[in-house]
This record gives sequence, C-alpha cells and structure tokens, in this order.
Amino acid sequence: IDEHHHTEKDVTPEDRKQYLDLLELIKKLKKATDDMRFFDKSQPYVTKTRYIQEILDSKDVYFLYQIKNPFVLCYKPFKYPHWYYGLKDKYERMTKSCEQVSNTYKYFLSDSKHLKHYKIVKFEDMALKLKETVEDICNFLELDFDEEHMIHHPDRNFTSVSTLPYKKNTAHDDGTKDCADKELDKIIADKCADIIKKFDYSIPPR
Repeated sequence: IDEHHHTEKDVTPEDRKQYLDLLELIKKLKKATDDMRFFDKSQPYVTKTRYIQEILDSKDVYFLYQIKNPFVLCYKPFKYPHWYYGLKDKYERMTKSCEQVSNTYKYFLSDSKHLKHYKIVKFEDMALKLKETVEDICNFLELDFDEEHMIHHPDRNFTSVSTLPYKKNTAHDDGTKDCADKELDKIIADKCADIIKKFDYSIPPR
C-alpha cells in the first residue's frame, strides 16, 4: 500500500493545476455558490489526505472516514469473488483483505495528525443511529442540519439518506455469514486488532 500513500512532498505544480482546474469546472457546471460544498466519495483518497489538503491549500478541506466492523468488512472478497482474483486459498484471501483494511486505517490515523479537519464515523452508527450521526456529521462540516432531508421524496432525482435504514438488519451481517468460519475470524482478530479494540467491535451473531 506504500505506493498509494501520498503526502505533501508528492504534490507537483501539474497536480495542483489539474485538481484546481477540475474544481473550477465543476463549480461552473453546477453553478456553485460560495455557500455550497463539493463532496467526493473516492476510496483511494483515504491514503492521500495530506496530499489533497496540500493541493487545495485550504482550511475548508474536511475528511470523513467511515469505519466498519472488520468481522464483516474483511469477508467482502468472499461475497465478491472477483476481488483478489487468483488467490484460491481462502485463508490467503482473508489475510490479504485484512491487511488492506488494517493498513488503510493505520495510514489514515497517522496522517490525521497533519489534517486540519477530520472525523471517523462508524458505519453501524449510520445504519442504527441515523439522525444523531447525520446531525453530528453536519456539525463537523459546519453545515445546517435539516431533518427534512432525511425524509424520502419520490419526486427528487437523488438518493436520500433516508434509504439507509434498510441496512439496519445487515449492520452486523451484510450477507457474509454463510462463508464465515472460526479460522477466518482468528485471522481478522489478529490482523485488525487495533481497529477491533478502539471501536469495540466483536464477532457478530451468525
């Protein structure tokens, strides 16, 4: 994962110009005003937070990192067979998955010491405590919280956050329990020990 980890020293004038030009284009296309926020959900940015902050050179850059129970998240290569294609051994696949989850988190945690604004949110809180979590995120982003936006409006052409409650039943499962076993759980417990301890995660009921 080292090759994907970028910091301030990796910023070039060309990179800065490319990003800033892109943002200006987006603002023009969306007819953005000064009180609007640009939001980008890109997983690769998790290991490039310092790089992005340096490029934008702005105090208004906010980083929101969503963490999820490793005993669920690390089983994704079994739910999506194309992940880690070529690794036939399930224990090897699990080890690879755990290393990716653990290393990504460690890089973000280390880089956060250099970030002006960052916050870590648990996926389970988004699913089980939606209103409180969204309100907390809005406070962090210095945005007004309006509960009206949590109500699904069929006439709107975007997905409302009100679609999240359907995940309540999968917050501790996510369809991975059929491929779970004790040996795989041991790998997760070992490789992701820091995350499990800090966020008080445990093996979900199966």
